[in-house]
Amino acid sequence: MSHAIRIPDNCEFPQLHALADKKRLAAALQQQLGASCTHRIARCRLLRLHYKPGICRVQIKAKISDDTGRELGEQIYCGRIFPAGEGRSAFAAARHTDLLQTAFGRSLSFIPEWEMVLWAYPNDPDLPALTTLLQPDKLRALIAAAPQALGLEPHDQPVTATATVIKHVPGQRCMFLVDLTYAQHGTHRVFGKAYTEGAGRAAFNLMQAIWQTSARQRGEFRLPRPYSYDAQLDLVWQEAIAGQALSELEDKAELPRLGRRAGEALAAFHGSGLQLPEQMNLAYQMQELQRAHAAVHESFPQYVAAFSAIHDRLLAAQAQLPPVRLTPVHASFKFSHLLHDGRNLVFIDFDGANQGDPCYDLGRFAAYLGKMQAQGEITADLAQRTFANFRAAYLQNATQAIADERIAWFASSQLLSSQVYKAMKSSEATLVEQLLLLAANAWTDYAG
Repeated sequence: MSHAIRIPDNCEFPQLHALADKKRLAAALQQQLGASCTHRIARCRLLRLHYKPGICRVQIKAKISDDTGRELGEQIYCGRIFPAGEGRSAFAAARHTDLLQTAFGRSLSFIPEWEMVLWAYPNDPDLPALTTLLQPDKLRALIAAAPQALGLEPHDQPVTATATVIKHVPGQRCMFLVDLTYAQHGTHRVFGKAYTEGAGRAAFNLMQAIWQTSARQRGEFRLPRPYSYDAQLDLVWQEAIAGQALSELEDKAELPRLGRRAGEALAAFHGSGLQLPEQMNLAYQMQELQRAHAAVHESFPQYVAAFSAIHDRLLAAQAQLPPVRLTPVHASFKFSHLLHDGRNLVFIDFDGANQGDPCYDLGRFAAYLGKMQAQGEITADLAQRTFANFRAAYLQNATQAIADERIAWFASSQLLSSQVYKAMKSSEATLVEQLLLLAANAWTDYAG
């Protein structure tokens, strides 16, 4: 069972109902591949919908096969739907932009009956930096014009420059590694992140503020060094860390030791004194929990009873939780954002950092451990020892006392609103059941 895209009531783009029909969507995409094309749309679905009055953007994923039905790969499309009569002129304008060759079919197409202009990945109208980054000559020229922007010396001129995409979230952001070669002194690697218009500046300013904290300068926690922001391309350059994410750690027996170091470093970041806009407090987490609860009622009726039992218990308990002082929070403190370089633990992806409840990060760490346990990647004993070390190190170094009940509440809540809900959308029934059990038991499992 796939998660249905909700089309807003009174939407001014009635063609969205046609896009949500997989058969009609597949037929429209097949037509755009061209009559002479031997590729076929095996299946497709609407991934995301962004709608505001007058504006509609969609992301589509299609599986491509050949004439025999053998699957060849997938193609991501970014679409913009325009008011009646405006789509064709927008398509004509887009044809004059710099476009990259795609793996399957056309780079740009127009579906007139839907007034939709369609870009095929690696083309993304919301991330203009991609057309520069993915053309080696243009990328090399960009870096050669200002090597200092990448932490290099003015005389450093690369012979070659190659970008490798790490993760692309259509219409939102793209992360990549750039490898440079030099005639005189070997190679150099940097990390870049492309953003939608204006978002890169805010991310870079936030990274700079964190970089300049006294706690970071004393080495109490680590993050990649931010180099520069390219306003024209909405592109942030930063240090590339040669490390392994804890989510990919081969020797899981190392987790208790690394959990202790993560707790120490997180306490230092929380206690850094950085003042950020307030967001992820207890009220925010309550909203996330209630949003997930409503979505489960709408789309996953088979899980409503089990989900509601834990949800209602959390709802009743939240008013009695001992208070805390808000601190800076990472906001996405999961194992894929913790890198181990062999000596140090490095925090990455601070884009969403804000002033919030410190237990938001503690709960996120616990929830990720719970997911690993539920998936059979680690044993229950290893999960418990890892979190116990993490929690003890955090509390020993924190600038305020935090009650066990509050940590346990956020652990249960994060499991429910994040990990359980994601497993439901992926139709992983066994995983859902395991995670629901962990969320129900988090009161004792993650308390002191």
